[in-house]
Amino acid sequence: MSRTRTTSFCLVAALAFALAFGQAAAHAAAPTLYAHYAANCAFSLVDDSSSAVTTVPPGQYQIAVDTPYAFGNGGAACDYVQFHMTGPGVDISTTLSFGDSVAELFTVTLAPSSTYVVAETGKVPSQRSFSVAATGTAVGTAGGSPGSGSSGSGTKSGGSSGGSGTSPIGTKLPVDPFRGALVGTVSAAGKLTLKLSGKRVASVKSGRYSVTVTDSSKRAGFILQEVRKGARTVSGIAALGKHSATVDLKSGQWFFYGTFVGKKSYFIVLK
Repeated sequence: MSRTRTTSFCLVAALAFALAFGQAAAHAAAPTLYAHYAANCAFSLVDDSSSAVTTVPPGQYQIAVDTPYAFGNGGAACDYVQFHMTGPGVDISTTLSFGDSVAELFTVTLAPSSTYVVAETGKVPSQRSFSVAATGTAVGTAGGSPGSGSSGSGTKSGGSSGGSGTSPIGTKLPVDPFRGALVGTVSAAGKLTLKLSGKRVASVKSGRYSVTVTDSSKRAGFILQEVRKGARTVSGIAALGKHSATVDLKSGQWFFYGTFVGKKSYFIVLK
């Protein structure tokens, strides 16, 4: 990639990041923890004051993941990031639309007296952890209420597949009708299934669905994603047991797959 092209991407990314996250901050009281990626695919983890995150008070936080430009356009040490955050009540991940996006925002609730791990699991793996104090209250930098409610597994803004009723950042959308319960499984060998009323999902109507996944694999998780859009992790790596989420399925082509393991299975969401 030429220096001119790289500079252009950086300027566009910076403007998009400032606009999107600036709008979120104007409406959200929740403080933000930032995973800033560099072109070498290493990331720093800082708070609203740009200080390294080591210990934070319990409460609701926004988790912002960003890159200086869209890694899918080349010039980075990895084709796309593979960000993953885990801890009590939290299991979120993103590839920033496999390198097509420069930023994504999640809302999580951090439990007191706990530890959370933030990791890059791709070509240039790295990991950081931070603790949550036993007492205290998370305090943000702006008044108002968050653009989306808290969620144990993380509510995502900026992608069509995360959370219910919030996307893009800072914008409230009409709540889509609830359509039913999807049931997924991950076998010990990493094979995935997704069913509705006992039948394999081939097509469903658009709307909100509860998704419950029983995960028996130590290697594979369960991720739902709309084609060319952000992904939603229902069950992460080595997250054995039963996991639930509410997902807003928009009309178009969707697929599900294991966490960095296995093939993709496609289905259609009808209007």
